[in-house]
Amino acid sequence: MRSRFTLVLTLLVSTTFLGAAPAHADEPKVSVYGTTTFTGHGFGHGRGMSQYGARGRAIKAWKASSILNFYYPGTTLSNASGDIRIWLKGDIDSDTIVLPKAGLSITDSATGKTYKLPTTIGATSWRLTGSGASSGFKLSYSKNGWHSYLPGGHSLSGYGEFRTSAYTITVKMPGGNKSYRGAIQRRNGHTINRTSFDSYVKGVVAAEMPPTWPMEALKSQAIAARTFGAYSKATSSGPSDTWNVDDTTNYQVYGGLAAETSRTNQAVVGTAGKILTYAGAPDNGGPAYTQFSSSNGGWTVAGDTKPYLVAAQDTYEQYGSNPYANWTYAPSQSTLQTKLEALASDKGTDIGTLKYLQVVDRDGHGEWGGRVLDIRLIGTKASIVVGGSDLRFAIGLRSTWFQLAP
Repeated sequence: MRSRFTLVLTLLVSTTFLGAAPAHADEPKVSVYGTTTFTGHGFGHGRGMSQYGARGRAIKAWKASSILNFYYPGTTLSNASGDIRIWLKGDIDSDTIVLPKAGLSITDSATGKTYKLPTTIGATSWRLTGSGASSGFKLSYSKNGWHSYLPGGHSLSGYGEFRTSAYTITVKMPGGNKSYRGAIQRRNGHTINRTSFDSYVKGVVAAEMPPTWPMEALKSQAIAARTFGAYSKATSSGPSDTWNVDDTTNYQVYGGLAAETSRTNQAVVGTAGKILTYAGAPDNGGPAYTQFSSSNGGWTVAGDTKPYLVAAQDTYEQYGSNPYANWTYAPSQSTLQTKLEALASDKGTDIGTLKYLQVVDRDGHGEWGGRVLDIRLIGTKASIVVGGSDLRFAIGLRSTWFQLAP
């Protein structure tokens, strides 16, 4: 194992805890008739690392360990090994198809036996069908139509896993072919990429952060991404789970082999195996929940149950040429009414025609009192209080840190 060191809480973080208390007074009602303007800061949820903040710190010569120390205070740099299973959500059809390649084989999960797939039969692709968790899978190959193939002369007893001697494999998807490191499985109706943590992170860093950014920012992203994957795996319900993460923003974007670049891979290799752990509750020595977002707008957001996800002023975003530091959005009256009346309806309230918006609660950190926690939708029939995040996603705001103006 590599040497371990504790990421101590820096003075910069500790001096920012003395922000204002959350603001609870209702703000003036803002009419939605005409054009309503939202002026805001940041892009994303704001918890954990800001990618633009990491960039700003790296520009100012901060090392990755110090960057992570600011965003995840109290965590410890540790090591992780093993593999991770990624659900490839772009493969939305009813089978899993890979392209032929020298050294391609299939392993039967039930027997553990591996069978080399021939290159002499003229197959243009290999396909697994079946929707079960551990049985009922069939293998076939394409050559002027699909033909059944029995590896070793037998049907598969369990699910199948494709792999190659080169450790790379290409999957045929509805949107085009994509290559991945590791193995490809079909389980529970999903196409799964099983690969090492570092191979996974190579496909994440390049998809989440521009490769031209400073190396210490890329290293910070690599460690945060690896830790997030390890946390997701550790908190899944057990080894029988089909997958640990998917390849979208539901977890973190994973682009596979095609997304990789030499600089982002350099950052992954330079931090190989490193993750952040937290000794106290609730993680108890396990991987930390290293959430990150594009931009926090100047203040990080506290996590409800994670002591290392704290609210702190982040002054380094200004050095990262951050296009999301300040933004405006002016949706039309019809857009607001249509989308927010639907939001209220989804929550069980018919508000009639939306007339006003009224901020009810903020988190107390930064300009205007900080991020909107709750906002009231006032209609001709009724009103309802919804979360700031609910409103953000309903109308497409970049963050919940905003001010309203008619």
